[in-house]
Amino acid sequence: IDYGDLENQAEYQNEDGSPDQAKIDQEKFKWLEFYKIKFKGSWYTRIIDKLVLKTHAEFGFLGAYNNARGVIPFDRFYLGGPETLRGFQHRDIGPRSTDGDNNFSEETAGGHTYGLFSAEYSFQVSEGLGLVAFYDGGFVNEEEKDFSFDNYSDNIGIGVRLLLMGSPLKLDYAVPLRNPYELPDSSQFHFSFGTRY
Repeated sequence: IDYGDLENQAEYQNEDGSPDQAKIDQEKFKWLEFYKIKFKGSWYTRIIDKLVLKTHAEFGFLGAYNNARGVIPFDRFYLGGPETLRGFQHRDIGPRSTDGDNNFSEETAGGHTYGLFSAEYSFQVSEGLGLVAFYDGGFVNEEEKDFSFDNYSDNIGIGVRLLLMGSPLKLDYAVPLRNPYELPDSSQFHFSFGTRY
């Protein structure tokens, strides 16, 4: 089967001859082989007594063994939300799909490469209370092994860490700085449980 030409085969067309995208996707994504490689690293540096600098970097890429079939959309990379770029909504950062007329979707289609960097100063006020100030930056690109910074997004913010029942509750408020996807420039408030890295 020529997976790059399914839309021109009669069994994958509607009665009027137009491509039946549901049948095409079912055939293309029936059996996919792909690779997904991610690297992550975190470093903690004590600046003074209760002030700690936490830096984190990660990147990854995703590729298909058969490019005509592509990569399943569920495994693509996205950024945004309480664990990545805190100045944006969950999965807001990434390439957009189009309808063919250059009308971009509000939803991200995901990318094949990504990079993320974060620097966070944390200050322990008391046994169960900490304050943080942070910077997050990253990109998601559509093409495999494209690590360019053309779509770089970043944010700054502040937060509170509360230790509840042995698990940290994180409350973060962040403001976007760079936004290549023309998203609304609104600040974000996120809360989550557990450690970030």
